[in-house]
Amino acid sequence: MGLGGDEALDLAQHFGRHHPSDRLRLASLEARAILLDEAGRDELWRKAERSGSRLVAAEARLKRSKAA
Repeated sequence: MGLGGDEALDLAQHFGRHHPSDRLRLASLEARAILLDEAGRDELWRKAERSGSRLVAAEARLKRSKAA
């Protein structure tokens, strides 16, 4: 993500879905959200709410509530 290449985005997407650390998954989601428009961020956080992680889901709900 920091370098802005497609490979970096692919890695961030993979971490956001599969990394064992909830905190790293959340950091990946936050980095990806920066690149999206409002609708894209809402969709990203909506999906994160159903991630299976209480931490990620709670943060995603918070992000969506602040954007509304």
